[in-house]
Parts: sequence; structure tokens; C-alpha cells
Amino acid sequence: MIKAHKRAIKIVELQEELEEAKNIIGEFVWPSDATEEQHHAFRVRAAHFAGVSIPQHNKMKNSDFPERIG
Repeated sequence: MIKAHKRAIKIVELQEELEEAKNIIGEFVWPSDATEEQHHAFRVRAAHFAGVSIPQHNKMKNSDFPERIG
């Protein structure tokens, strides 16, 4: 594979990541009337994109601190 082709592939990958980052940032300012399920889905998607563990809240403990899995 030639160097120009590798660079073109990397540019496309970075463009896709930038688009995903824009979507995540757009959802970050989501109105507070979103459901808990919608907020959780957003946090899972953002964590996946950032390459960090996915926050899992333990509803039985009713804690403000998430349990981490993943």
C-alpha cells in the first residue's frame, strides 16, 4: 500500500471520528427533559467513543456514583 493511500484512509477515519464527536457534543447540551434511558444511551455512546469504561448506575443503591464496567 502506498503512503498516499494510507494517508487517505487515515483522513477518512479522522473525518468519521470528528463527525461522531460533533454528534456527541451536540447531545451533551441535550435538554434536561430527556429520559433517563436517553441520557444513559448517550453516556454509553460517549464512553465507547472516548475508549473508557461504560458507566453503569446501580438503581438499587440509589447512589450518585456510577459503577464502572467494560
